[in-house]
Amino acid sequence: MSQHGATASRSLGDSGLVEAVLADFRTAPIPEPLRAALALVEKVVTAPGELTAADVEEVRAAGVSDEAIEDAVHMAALFVIFNKLADSLDWAMLSAGVWDKRAEIALERGYVVPDELLE
Repeated sequence: MSQHGATASRSLGDSGLVEAVLADFRTAPIPEPLRAALALVEKVVTAPGELTAADVEEVRAAGVSDEAIEDAVHMAALFVIFNKLADSLDWAMLSAGVWDKRAEIALERGYVVPDELLE
């Protein structure tokens, strides 16, 4: 699990659910708005040149607001940048114990998943 997985586990209080999402969000027991947002994030990360307005419309149709869609796309883009920097500059990986502590700090500072994705 990563920093983000640790934060999600701490936020949701369910590491099993986070593990299921990480294994395959398409089959994990999550609400449809979250599944739709994750599908969009996957495409942003793996095939950004193939993104279309129809991709965003699918997420809207699942009940996700434009603000939440923008947040998801911005976060995905930032993660791609950070990962590329980490790989190219050979940044050291943090231990799981540090991830958990950073998760606690992130949640204290307002890192949240919008409620609309969890309903």
